[in-house]
Amino acid sequence: MSYKSLVQVIKEHNVGKDLSEKFSPYNDKQYPRCVDFYIQFRGGKGDRITSPENKKDFEKATKMIDAYCRTNKIKQKPVYSTPEEGSSAYKVGLMIDKTYSKTDDYDKGVDLQPLYVALSKLKTAEDHGGGWSQAVVKEDLDEGLIPMYKKTKFEGKEFDRKKEIKSCKDMIKAIHKVAKMQDSMQYTAETGGGLKGGNPNKVWENLRDAERALYDYMGGIERGHYDGVIDMDRD
Repeated sequence: MSYKSLVQVIKEHNVGKDLSEKFSPYNDKQYPRCVDFYIQFRGGKGDRITSPENKKDFEKATKMIDAYCRTNKIKQKPVYSTPEEGSSAYKVGLMIDKTYSKTDDYDKGVDLQPLYVALSKLKTAEDHGGGWSQAVVKEDLDEGLIPMYKKTKFEGKEFDRKKEIKSCKDMIKAIHKVAKMQDSMQYTAETGGGLKGGNPNKVWENLRDAERALYDYMGGIERGHYDGVIDMDRD
């Protein structure tokens, strides 16, 4: 995926501009996805750096960024600095580009553009550069393959037999529903494979295998094979 560097963006975005002028959000059709930004707050009434207006906008910005990170499950920690801490201005930044971040935010397709645009509307905000990338092309889930399984979120917790058995039974009910859906197709599971390609009966067989696997798992649960603290033993 192509990436427009911080330096390149700063040069292009600020050509012919007075840096003291309130910025307009950077927007590029080829690189619409914001992957890092750096904004400072200056020019409020009173002292240009320590103005109460600057501080007020800075505090609003930190709340907006924190909320955006929570909502979008962004792992990268934002950067905040203030004149009280020795900074040259009230500043905020968030960088998910892999050059700076070791999280998987970039690979997950996180886009900071909506947040960046919202921050630009604060009165004393000044654009201090950023990085943009091409948009992430999302696959059509209607035509995609079954999603890859995820890591458990229960590792280290006590195994709950009743909860797991209920989940197994719910999955079995879902399998039965899918099997009934196949009965409404023109070529049902009655149809075996042939020269036409594919095998409707194989679909039913795999559903049956999934059902059996769930019953086998429930048997192991009931016999206490999974009791105790959940440990995936990935080492």
